[in-house]
Amino acid sequence: MKLKRTLYLLLVLLTAQASSAQYHFELPARAAAPEPATAATTDTVNVRVVRVGNLSFNMIRVEGGTFLMGSDDPLDGADTRPVHQVTLSTFYMAETEVVQQLWTSVMGDRYFYFKDPLKPVDTVNWIECQEFIDSLNRLTGLHFRLPTEAEWEYAARGGNKSGGYKYSGSDELAEVAWSLETGTGSPTYVPKQKAPNELGLYDMSGNVMEWCQDVYTPYSAQPQTNPCFTSDQEYPNCVYRGGSWSYHWQACRVFTRYNFSAYHSDYGLGMRLAMDE
Repeated sequence: MKLKRTLYLLLVLLTAQASSAQYHFELPARAAAPEPATAATTDTVNVRVVRVGNLSFNMIRVEGGTFLMGSDDPLDGADTRPVHQVTLSTFYMAETEVVQQLWTSVMGDRYFYFKDPLKPVDTVNWIECQEFIDSLNRLTGLHFRLPTEAEWEYAARGGNKSGGYKYSGSDELAEVAWSLETGTGSPTYVPKQKAPNELGLYDMSGNVMEWCQDVYTPYSAQPQTNPCFTSDQEYPNCVYRGGSWSYHWQACRVFTRYNFSAYHSDYGLGMRLAMDE
């Protein structure tokens, strides 16, 4: 009996070893976790390239200086007067408006009236722009913001390279801007199809209006340095600039001002990034 039992156990052991050799399984390797969106910058003398995941955009260095802000043109309302002296420190301005694929890469998908990943964001209010910037700053470790109204006008005029044009980069609207007069029927346009201004900035006139950081404030004749006007109001009116595809030529001039509630949005209103040097 002992011999039979021993032979039986030996047979079971040999069978188990054979089965193990024939049916050898390995657990599949655990899939690597998806890479979080990352950010990096590459600097040259006048351009800072910012990378967010697979996307990149350029920040153009705008050397500081002193200029005359506003206009005494009788065609303009009182809000462009008086012309006054403004001195600005060096800053960076985005080469183009914020496009939809950058917004969604930071904030996730959302409604845009004219949905196209390569077109500028639209229907964003001032508050939403601040939320986007806060998220972008956390992601990149950088310090983006909206441009002040003075920075916007200075950059639109071409900074210290200004040719004195009424539109950003030319006196000929069709060369530099998408407006009611120059459009082809498309509501908003992919940036960089028109000529840049003296600093290499595109679509500062036309395409979409652009929010500024400032709360709307009437001009003063007093010289100013790095002005940015704020308010403690719950629903302040904030400035936006530049004209758009749905506005006439007057709105596209570098000194024309508009303002609306910080909670206002429409299909011709977007944003552009700025940052300190």
